Amino acid sequence: MQCRMLGPMEVRTNEGQPARLGAQKHRTLLAVLLLSANHSVAVESIAKAIWSGRPPRSEAAVLRTYVSALRKALQINGPGSSTRLEAYDRGYRLRVAPADLDTLVFEELTARGRRELAEGHSELAVATLRHALTLWRGRLLEDVPVESEYEPELSRLEELRLNSLESLAEARLALGHDQEVLAELASLVAAQPHRERLHAHWMLALYRCGRQAEALDTFQQLRVRLIEQLGIEPSPPLQRLQRQILAGDPTLDPPTVITIRPAVVPHQLPPDIASFTGRGAELAWLRRMLTERGDAPTVVSAIDGIGGVGKSALAVHVARLVANRYPDGQL
Repeated sequence: MQCRMLGPMEVRTNEGQPARLGAQKHRTLLAVLLLSANHSVAVESIAKAIWSGRPPRSEAAVLRTYVSALRKALQINGPGSSTRLEAYDRGYRLRVAPADLDTLVFEELTARGRRELAEGHSELAVATLRHALTLWRGRLLEDVPVESEYEPELSRLEELRLNSLESLAEARLALGHDQEVLAELASLVAAQPHRERLHAHWMLALYRCGRQAEALDTFQQLRVRLIEQLGIEPSPPLQRLQRQILAGDPTLDPPTVITIRPAVVPHQLPPDIASFTGRGAELAWLRRMLTERGDAPTVVSAIDGIGGVGKSALAVHVARLVANRYPDGQL
């Protein structure tokens, strides 16, 4: 099962087909479980989210019917399924493989990109962070209402998205992409008027593009805003950057970057069959062997059968389902 929350909620079954989640309460139940993926969620918390704090008298029994319907809709807990929805200590737990939930993939890619940036691998950081940010298709769970008690988790993921945008801008500046990043930073600064790291990147890009006065004016506008609205001065790093710009510090000059032509990444899979159906057990087994073995050696699997039974269609369909796990190319 593949779940996407970074935008409208989307779920695909092990066969790659869109899951029909049914009523809004079923969608809310799934959202609550996914926000705490691989951890138990108390029945009381689930009931509060589904019924907005006004659950029916038989909330536990009604919730069991919702859980049963969700299992059926998602085709989970069956043979070959790596995703399981379990009753657990007065609550429920949805076990999901990290690669099958976009929020977990986003967090892993963001952490990797920031490590690459810290280690000076700016080109790798740009590629990794861009990949992470493409997972966002809109506002988190924009079509599923959730209770205010889940707001901290929504805010945490939004903050991580903004940190990723800031790190991506920093990596691009390290590569000398000053002109290209200007417009994007202008929009981000307008949307986030108090984020000093974004302002620092924008000031540096303006300065490198020969717009020293605008860079200094940006600092002054931020300083006035912080004093009037929050009663604080800009942080020491931002004040130091302002002094460096005033002094024309040569350490702010664009880096000398040696551009290495990237290798061509092959994407040679044949087109999938849009109407592919069946082969549920085989699909689940093959996906599990290809995606859940960690650092184990690659498994070579053979598909056997008489002519015309659909061996090639199955192979192509499986390959399409797991292609995002092979970013270096597919042959």
